[in-house]
Amino acid sequence: MSPEESQKIVNFILDNWVWFLGFIGAAIGCIYTVAMHKFKLDRVCKDVEEINKRIDSSLTSIIDMLSGNVLIKNKTAKSNSPVTYTDKGLKLLGDSQFPTFFETKKGFFIDLITQKEIEDESSLDKACWEVMFNLEDEEIVDALRAASYKNGFPEPALRKLCAIYMREELKEDLLPQISQSLSN
Repeated sequence: MSPEESQKIVNFILDNWVWFLGFIGAAIGCIYTVAMHKFKLDRVCKDVEEINKRIDSSLTSIIDMLSGNVLIKNKTAKSNSPVTYTDKGLKLLGDSQFPTFFETKKGFFIDLITQKEIEDESSLDKACWEVMFNLEDEEIVDALRAASYKNGFPEPALRKLCAIYMREELKEDLLPQISQSLSN
């Protein structure tokens, strides 16, 4: 840019400084307004995420409770503490092929379970239920749906039964490790 062109720009700004400052002020005001709206939107998004987590947790608890009631009502589980499956429940598990899937994919299930906070059998039970409730493995889910349909048994209750089976199979493997790591 030549010195004459630079001088013209400077003269233009000096002649129109009020308009120029007004333009700069308006731009700063717009940027400030957009930034404040983004800040509010981020805060609302975090609140919505927290609400979704609470809803998910509540929904999981409700389905867990209802599934447990279905298991006991249909005599597929005993209402001991902890809840255990009966011979009828074991037959239903066999129909679903879950024990076979569990044995062939045990490492997969252990990886999912160990991502949760497990301190005792109760937290292991909860972790197994969460894994089964959220399980998306197509092969296993299809087999569970087929067994559920064939036996006229609700799928969430069958998943709960699978979670009980998983807890029983994993507690000897995982709980001693957890107790040992907690004592160190």
